[in-house]
Amino acid sequence: MQGTSLAVVEQDTLDDVTQCVRVICSTPLGSRTDDPELGLPDQTFAQGGADPDAIVDAVARSEERAEVEVDSTLDENELARGRDRLAVRVALAGEG
Repeated sequence: MQGTSLAVVEQDTLDDVTQCVRVICSTPLGSRTDDPELGLPDQTFAQGGADPDAIVDAVARSEERAEVEVDSTLDENELARGRDRLAVRVALAGEG
């Protein structure tokens, strides 16, 4: 919500699919009783940072309209502080 209005996106557009991928990536696996397969396994203590393959697998399992590519930029200083950076590129399936 932005102020007093809602932001919406048109169904089946890249914005819609990207929004769905964001939800998948921010939902802990098993946390939704209506869809326990939605989400990512906990990446908190993953050695070397979050697992890009886990993101690809989670999206493939839950969002057939998306094709994702994940790049990780591992900066030793960021990792030492418990942070890593992942770039998730989303495309509509078949338009890659």
